[in-house]
Amino acid sequence: MSPFDMPPSQPKDSHPPSSEIRALMDARQCSSENLCLVSLSHDSGKPLAAARQAEVSQDGAIKSFTLPSGWSAGDNASGGIGQRHIERFNPPLDKSVEISVYYRGLPISDPGAGAFQDILKAKPAAQRPEMLTADEVRKLQEAMGTMTIGDNQYTNPSTNPRYAPVFHVNAAYTTRLNGKTVLGVEGSFVDETGKRINDYTGYFIDRDGNGKNIQEIFYQAPPDKYPRYLLKFKDSLKNNLEWN
Repeated sequence: MSPFDMPPSQPKDSHPPSSEIRALMDARQCSSENLCLVSLSHDSGKPLAAARQAEVSQDGAIKSFTLPSGWSAGDNASGGIGQRHIERFNPPLDKSVEISVYYRGLPISDPGAGAFQDILKAKPAAQRPEMLTADEVRKLQEAMGTMTIGDNQYTNPSTNPRYAPVFHVNAAYTTRLNGKTVLGVEGSFVDETGKRINDYTGYFIDRDGNGKNIQEIFYQAPPDKYPRYLLKFKDSLKNNLEWN
Protein backbone atom coordinates (compact mmCIF):
# COMPACT_ATOMS: atom_id res chain seq x y z
CA MET A 1 0.00 0.00 0.00
CA SER A 2 1.28 3.43 -0.87
CA PRO A 3 0.05 6.84 0.28
CA PHE A 4 -0.35 7.66 -3.42
CA ASP A 5 -2.93 4.90 -3.72
CA MET A 6 -5.09 6.23 -0.90
CA PRO A 7 -7.98 8.43 -2.09
CA PRO A 8 -8.12 12.04 -0.84
CA SER A 9 -10.75 12.37 1.84
CA GLN A 10 -11.79 14.33 4.87
CA PRO A 11 -10.43 13.10 8.21
CA LYS A 12 -12.57 10.51 9.92
CA ASP A 13 -14.23 11.34 13.21
CA SER A 14 -12.19 10.05 16.11
CA HIS A 15 -11.92 10.40 19.86
CA PRO A 16 -8.42 10.41 21.34
CA PRO A 17 -7.83 7.89 24.13
CA SER A 18 -8.21 9.37 27.58
CA SER A 19 -4.92 8.00 28.93
CA GLU A 20 -1.67 9.74 28.01
CA ILE A 21 0.95 7.30 26.77
CA ARG A 22 4.33 8.86 27.37
CA ALA A 23 6.31 6.70 24.95
CA LEU A 24 5.16 5.06 21.75
CA MET A 25 5.76 1.49 22.87
CA ASP A 26 3.15 -1.14 22.07
CA ALA A 27 3.72 -4.16 24.32
CA ARG A 28 2.35 -6.49 21.71
CA GLN A 29 5.00 -5.54 19.15
CA CYS A 30 8.06 -4.35 21.06
CA SER A 31 9.43 -4.68 24.56
CA SER A 32 12.07 -1.94 24.52
CA GLU A 33 13.02 1.22 22.65
CA ASN A 34 15.74 -0.69 20.81
CA LEU A 35 13.18 -3.07 19.37
CA CYS A 36 10.88 -0.25 18.30
CA LEU A 37 13.51 2.05 16.83
CA VAL A 38 16.31 0.45 14.85
CA SER A 39 19.46 2.53 15.18
CA LEU A 40 20.36 4.75 12.25
CA SER A 41 24.03 4.24 13.08
CA HIS A 42 24.06 0.51 12.32
CA ASP A 43 26.89 -0.22 9.84
CA SER A 44 27.35 3.51 9.36
CA GLY A 45 30.20 4.42 7.06
CA LYS A 46 30.31 1.05 5.30
CA PRO A 47 29.87 1.26 1.52
CA LEU A 48 26.87 -0.36 -0.12
CA ALA A 49 28.46 -2.78 -2.56
CA ALA A 50 27.61 -2.13 -6.21
CA ALA A 51 25.02 0.43 -5.14
CA ARG A 52 24.25 3.48 -7.21
CA GLN A 53 22.92 6.94 -6.53
CA ALA A 54 19.20 7.44 -7.26
CA GLU A 55 18.44 10.85 -8.72
CA VAL A 56 15.06 12.27 -7.67
CA SER A 57 13.32 14.10 -10.51
CA GLN A 58 10.46 15.76 -8.62
CA ASP A 59 10.91 19.26 -7.25
CA GLY A 60 11.56 19.15 -3.55
CA ALA A 61 14.14 18.86 -0.81
CA ILE A 62 15.72 15.58 -1.90
CA LYS A 63 18.29 15.54 -4.70
CA SER A 64 19.54 11.96 -4.50
CA PHE A 65 20.23 8.99 -2.24
CA THR A 66 21.98 5.63 -2.55
CA LEU A 67 19.94 2.61 -3.61
CA PRO A 68 20.65 -0.86 -2.23
CA SER A 69 22.68 -3.05 -4.57
CA GLY A 70 20.77 -4.18 -7.64
CA TRP A 71 17.82 -1.81 -7.18
CA SER A 72 16.55 0.38 -10.01
CA ALA A 73 13.91 3.00 -10.74
CA GLY A 74 10.38 1.64 -10.88
CA ASP A 75 7.02 3.19 -11.69
CA ASN A 76 6.36 6.90 -11.36
CA ALA A 77 2.88 8.31 -10.99
CA SER A 78 1.50 11.84 -11.03
CA GLY A 79 -1.84 13.60 -10.88
CA GLY A 80 -5.13 13.00 -9.16
CA ILE A 81 -4.85 15.96 -6.84
CA GLY A 82 -2.70 19.06 -7.11
CA GLN A 83 0.90 18.20 -8.00
CA ARG A 84 0.82 14.78 -6.37
CA HIS A 85 3.78 12.67 -7.48
CA ILE A 86 5.53 9.49 -6.41
CA GLU A 87 8.80 7.94 -7.60
CA ARG A 88 9.34 4.27 -6.78
CA PHE A 89 12.53 2.20 -6.65
CA ASN A 90 12.51 -1.60 -6.39
CA PRO A 91 14.81 -4.62 -6.15
CA PRO A 92 15.00 -6.90 -9.20
CA LEU A 93 11.64 -8.44 -10.19
CA ASP A 94 9.85 -7.54 -6.96
CA LYS A 95 7.56 -4.52 -6.86
CA SER A 96 6.15 -5.52 -3.47
CA VAL A 97 9.33 -4.07 -1.90
CA GLU A 98 9.86 -0.37 -2.52
CA ILE A 99 11.64 2.82 -1.58
CA SER A 100 9.54 5.79 -2.65
CA VAL A 101 9.80 9.56 -2.71
CA TYR A 102 6.34 11.10 -2.42
CA TYR A 103 4.69 14.50 -2.47
CA ARG A 104 0.97 14.44 -1.72
CA GLY A 105 0.17 17.32 -4.08
CA LEU A 106 -1.25 20.06 -1.85
CA PRO A 107 -0.04 22.04 1.18
CA ILE A 108 -1.48 21.20 4.57
CA SER A 109 -3.38 23.70 6.71
CA ASP A 110 -1.71 26.43 8.74
CA PRO A 111 -2.47 24.68 12.07
CA GLY A 112 -1.11 21.39 10.69
CA ALA A 113 2.02 23.12 9.40
CA GLY A 114 2.50 24.87 12.73
CA ALA A 115 2.29 21.61 14.65
CA PHE A 116 4.82 20.01 12.30
CA GLN A 117 7.29 22.86 12.62
CA ASP A 118 6.82 23.04 16.39
CA ILE A 119 7.87 19.39 16.78
CA LEU A 120 10.92 19.79 14.54
CA LYS A 121 12.02 22.83 16.57
CA ALA A 122 11.20 21.40 20.00
CA LYS A 123 12.97 18.10 19.28
CA PRO A 124 15.84 18.90 16.87
CA ALA A 125 17.53 15.52 17.47
CA ALA A 126 20.94 17.20 17.54
CA GLN A 127 22.66 14.25 19.24
CA ARG A 128 20.27 11.31 18.73
CA PRO A 129 16.67 10.58 17.71
CA GLU A 130 14.06 12.03 20.08
CA MET A 131 10.93 9.97 20.69
CA LEU A 132 7.47 11.54 20.41
CA THR A 133 4.68 11.14 22.93
CA ALA A 134 1.20 9.94 22.02
CA ASP A 135 -0.11 13.49 22.34
CA GLU A 136 2.54 14.76 19.94
CA VAL A 137 1.58 12.06 17.44
CA ARG A 138 -2.06 13.13 17.62
CA LYS A 139 -1.07 16.72 16.83
CA LEU A 140 0.76 15.51 13.71
CA GLN A 141 -2.19 13.66 12.19
CA GLU A 142 -2.44 16.02 9.21
CA ALA A 143 1.31 16.20 8.68
CA MET A 144 1.49 12.41 8.55
CA GLY A 145 -1.53 12.13 6.23
CA THR A 146 -5.00 11.87 7.72
CA MET A 147 -5.97 8.82 5.68
CA THR A 148 -2.63 7.01 5.77
CA ILE A 149 0.08 7.18 8.47
CA GLY A 150 -1.95 9.76 10.40
CA ASP A 151 -4.85 7.30 10.74
CA ASN A 152 -3.28 5.31 13.57
CA GLN A 153 -4.09 3.95 17.02
CA TYR A 154 -3.35 7.29 18.70
CA THR A 155 -5.46 9.49 16.42
CA ASN A 156 -8.20 6.91 15.86
CA PRO A 157 -8.86 4.45 18.72
CA SER A 158 -11.96 2.95 17.08
CA THR A 159 -12.31 -0.82 17.42
CA ASN A 160 -15.10 -1.01 14.85
CA PRO A 161 -13.50 -2.83 11.87
CA ARG A 162 -15.21 -0.45 9.46
CA TYR A 163 -13.56 2.60 11.04
CA ALA A 164 -10.43 1.07 12.56
CA PRO A 165 -7.09 2.78 11.82
CA VAL A 166 -5.21 1.72 8.70
CA PHE A 167 -1.79 2.14 10.33
CA HIS A 168 -0.16 0.97 13.55
CA VAL A 169 2.68 3.14 14.90
CA ASN A 170 5.55 1.30 16.56
CA ALA A 171 7.78 4.36 16.92
CA ALA A 172 7.62 8.06 16.05
CA TYR A 173 10.59 10.35 16.54
CA THR A 174 12.61 13.22 15.17
CA THR A 175 16.03 12.50 13.72
CA ARG A 176 18.74 14.10 11.59
CA LEU A 177 19.35 13.10 7.98
CA ASN A 178 22.52 14.74 6.65
CA GLY A 179 22.09 17.75 8.92
CA LYS A 180 18.33 18.26 8.50
CA THR A 181 15.80 17.47 11.24
CA VAL A 182 12.93 15.31 9.96
CA LEU A 183 10.05 13.31 11.39
CA GLY A 184 10.50 9.53 11.35
CA VAL A 185 7.74 6.94 11.72
CA GLU A 186 7.99 3.16 11.91
CA GLY A 187 5.07 0.77 11.93
CA SER A 188 2.72 -1.21 9.73
CA PHE A 189 -0.24 -0.81 7.43
CA VAL A 190 -2.91 -3.16 8.78
CA ASP A 191 -6.21 -4.61 7.63
CA GLU A 192 -9.54 -4.27 9.48
CA THR A 193 -8.54 -7.07 11.87
CA GLY A 194 -5.18 -5.48 12.71
CA LYS A 195 -3.16 -7.97 10.64
CA ARG A 196 0.01 -6.48 9.16
CA ILE A 197 -0.07 -5.94 5.40
CA ASN A 198 3.11 -3.93 4.84
CA ASP A 199 5.79 -2.88 7.31
CA TYR A 200 6.97 0.70 6.90
CA THR A 201 9.72 3.17 7.81
CA GLY A 202 9.33 6.70 6.50
CA TYR A 203 10.58 10.26 6.95
CA PHE A 204 8.53 13.44 6.62
CA ILE A 205 10.47 16.47 5.40
CA ASP A 206 9.62 20.16 5.58
CA ARG A 207 10.12 20.71 1.86
CA ASP A 208 10.03 24.50 1.68
CA GLY A 209 10.79 25.57 5.25
CA ASN A 210 7.24 26.68 6.09
CA GLY A 211 5.85 23.31 7.24
CA LYS A 212 3.05 23.32 4.67
CA ASN A 213 4.55 21.22 1.87
CA ILE A 214 5.71 17.86 3.13
CA GLN A 215 7.86 15.53 1.09
CA GLU A 216 8.18 11.92 2.18
CA ILE A 217 10.74 9.20 1.59
CA PHE A 218 9.82 5.75 2.82
CA TYR A 219 10.64 2.06 2.65
CA GLN A 220 7.89 -0.54 2.81
CA ALA A 221 7.57 -4.25 2.18
CA PRO A 222 5.52 -7.29 3.24
CA PRO A 223 6.51 -8.37 6.76
CA ASP A 224 8.47 -11.42 5.61
CA LYS A 225 10.62 -9.32 3.23
CA TYR A 226 10.88 -6.10 5.24
CA PRO A 227 14.02 -6.83 7.33
CA ARG A 228 16.18 -7.56 4.29
CA TYR A 229 16.73 -3.94 3.19
CA LEU A 230 15.72 -1.91 6.25
CA LEU A 231 19.19 -1.15 7.60
CA LYS A 232 20.55 -0.43 4.12
CA PHE A 233 17.73 2.06 3.60
CA LYS A 234 18.43 3.82 6.91
CA ASP A 235 22.18 3.88 6.39
CA SER A 236 21.76 5.27 2.88
CA LEU A 237 19.70 8.21 4.10
CA LYS A 238 21.98 8.95 7.02
CA ASN A 239 25.22 8.76 5.04
CA ASN A 240 24.41 9.32 1.36
CA LEU A 241 21.30 11.46 1.04
CA GLU A 242 21.88 14.76 -0.78
CA TRP A 243 19.61 17.77 -0.33
CA ASN A 244 18.78 20.32 -2.98
